[in-house]
Amino acid sequence: MSQLVFTFHSSRTLSPTAAPRPASALASLLPSPPVYNGLTEEEQMIILGTHNMEREKHGVASLYWDSSASDFAGRHLSGCPGMVEDVSHQYGENLFGICCLLPEESSYFNVSDAVISWYSELSDYKFENPGYSLGTGHFTQIVWKSTKGVGCAKKMCSDDWTYLDCNYVPPGNVIGQFSQNVFSIKS
Repeated sequence: MSQLVFTFHSSRTLSPTAAPRPASALASLLPSPPVYNGLTEEEQMIILGTHNMEREKHGVASLYWDSSASDFAGRHLSGCPGMVEDVSHQYGENLFGICCLLPEESSYFNVSDAVISWYSELSDYKFENPGYSLGTGHFTQIVWKSTKGVGCAKKMCSDDWTYLDCNYVPPGNVIGQFSQNVFSIKS
């Protein structure tokens, strides 16, 4: 479990008679990070950085953060647990869920773990026989050469599941195009 550490700096000085504030009072002075589709800016950067780190291993270009794809993911998760698949095929999609976190534990949901979990399907992918399979589709979407952007959303739903939904533009996992888009790790 990773931990976020905040450092608080203040230009205000304490008078000799002022009692120091307890840590909980100092934390209340920290501004809340802005949240967009359930993700802080830091989480967005972690998702993008983790994707790009994995893509670099395969010699494909870095992705950019796509706000439209993030908005789509946010709309997709807005109705959870009754989520429906994107039948328009406008975006590729990777969905990750973790159950039974309490609201105050939602910070334990490490977004990089989701991306790493998807990427771990690499071990099951058959580069000598490129193609789609349910067991490797998350991995192939992450490293898909023709994909240029990713946008994600996170939501804790009423069914006690917390979801991360990442959408990719243009979508990957196109039948007949795997050998041109999914490459083994470059040495």
